[in-house]
Amino acid sequence: MSRKNSLNNIFECENEYSIQYVKASGDCLFDCIVEAYRSVGKSLLDCSNLFHLPGDSEVQAMRRTISDSVTLEDFENFKQFYEAGLPDFNFMKRCRDLQSLKESCAENWRSPV
Repeated sequence: MSRKNSLNNIFECENEYSIQYVKASGDCLFDCIVEAYRSVGKSLLDCSNLFHLPGDSEVQAMRRTISDSVTLEDFENFKQFYEAGLPDFNFMKRCRDLQSLKESCAENWRSPV
């Protein structure tokens, strides 16, 4: 039985959605959000609360918006999580201050090809 058929059985729906492959990368969560919008004929760049510059991709616009929204409280919390040894926060080893966290959030984390 295919994954889609299994999900149809679990959720008791038929052909109300499709499953699309998104390549695993440092931006795969953002890629999934972009694909979800595209699947309903929309673009994230049309969202008024998304901060983007001319030429930004939808992924870069999301990263730019997150970077712009990070606060000192976020930095302090992330630093504590990193110091506590939580592996999801290993990126904090290169973030010395709020500005470096903002820069880290804005950068493209895609794996080299």
